[in-house]
Amino acid sequence: MKQRYGAALIMFVLGTTMGSSAQEDNKTTKKTLSPSQQNSFLTPQKGSLVRKNILDTLRNEIIQTQGVKAVFVVKYLKATKDWAWVHVLPQSPDGINHYEDISALLYFQHGKWKIAELPCTEPENPECIDSPNYFMELKKRFPHLPGQILPEK
Repeated sequence: MKQRYGAALIMFVLGTTMGSSAQEDNKTTKKTLSPSQQNSFLTPQKGSLVRKNILDTLRNEIIQTQGVKAVFVVKYLKATKDWAWVHVLPQSPDGINHYEDISALLYFQHGKWKIAELPCTEPENPECIDSPNYFMELKKRFPHLPGQILPEK
């Protein structure tokens, strides 16, 4: 079986410099949102350019860090013009090999989607995605992140 997409990559988090950059470049995202802004939270449709660009960014990260080519079964994807949250089930292109779920926070900067955070998935680790406080802490790290794109836990 091919190398399993493990916790080492999931634990990968772009440093505080990248996080700060995402926060600074997305100051237009407000804490209180108008009705028109609230309607801008969407799940990009299959085949849309936004969806393709978000998933290609994540796919390229997997190729660069793990050397694994994968296609995704998308479990959750919600985006604004500046932020996206995705939860995917990666598998080999032939569908034979299946890898660990991946969730990721991405932001849009200088015309490209970039990964802000790939949360770890270790059980009972208070800093990982299964922690009851994970999303609350994520919003503290990225104060301009619109909570409406995040999954309900």
